[in-house]
Amino acid sequence: MNLFPSRRIMTKNEVLKKIKDIWNNEIIAKEYEDLNYKASYLLREDTLKCSLYYHLRNWIEKEKAVNIRVFAEYPEFNRGRERRYRPDLVIVKLRPEDKRTGDIVSDIDEFLAIIEIKYQGHNMNSSASYRDDCNKLVKYQGLFSKSDLKQRKDPKLIGLFLFEKKLDHDIADKWLENKKYDDKNIYRFVYYRDKASKDLIKFISKNYP
Repeated sequence: MNLFPSRRIMTKNEVLKKIKDIWNNEIIAKEYEDLNYKASYLLREDTLKCSLYYHLRNWIEKEKAVNIRVFAEYPEFNRGRERRYRPDLVIVKLRPEDKRTGDIVSDIDEFLAIIEIKYQGHNMNSSASYRDDCNKLVKYQGLFSKSDLKQRKDPKLIGLFLFEKKLDHDIADKWLENKKYDDKNIYRFVYYRDKASKDLIKFISKNYP
C-alpha cells in the first residue's frame, strides 16, 4: 500500500543539509540548550538517536518522499570479519514499489546517508570517542569501494557529536582539524563546551557545501 499520495525525489545534498538543520535548530537549540538545559529531552546517546530519527521521519513524510526510509542500527554491514560495521542511522532510497521483492535489504536502491552519533557526558574521553566514530566513517567509505556495494553509490558519511565535557579550545581544535577526515563525502558536526568561557562551541567540516 502506498502511504503517500505522490512521489518526491530527494538528493544526497538535500538530505545532508536537512540533517545539519535538524541538528542545529531542532536538537541542539531546542532540545539541548532550551531553558538553560532544563528542557529535559535528551538522556544519553540513544535518546539523541531517537530524536534525530523522529525529526527525519517527520520531514520525509511531510515531503511525501515515498521511496525514502530511515533505519536505526542498520545490521547488514555486520557480517563476517566486518562485524564492527553497524551505523547508528542510515537513510536509503528504495526501489519503486512495483519492483520490490519484499526483502528490505535487497530492495535498497541507494544509500543516501550513513550517520554516526556520539553524545558524551562530563567525564568521558571526548577525543578518543571522536576519533573512533570518525574512523568508522572512513571504514564505511572503504566498504562502498567493494564490488557488492558499488551499485549502491557513495553515500554522505555524517558524524554528529555532542560533548558535555569542558575542553580547552586549542586542544579541541587540534583533533577537530585533522585533515584525515576532510574527505569529500565525510561531514562532521560537533558541539563541545569551552573550558574557559563555558560557551557551547560549534564546529562544522570545512568541506560542507
